[in-house]
Amino acid sequence: MQNRLIISCTHCGTVYAGRVRTNGTIYPPTASKGCRCGNESFVAVDPDSVGS
Repeated sequence: MQNRLIISCTHCGTVYAGRVRTNGTIYPPTASKGCRCGNESFVAVDPDSVGS
């Protein structure tokens, strides 16, 4: 099963609706190869911190 979350690119900070694969890999489902900036590393964003 793939869990949904908010993710951010570790290079440029672009935010995506993301997913976590069963192996723990975080990825944006609309750009599964990585961010539009070319980076392939993402971190989960705490939804309570968005807009603070």
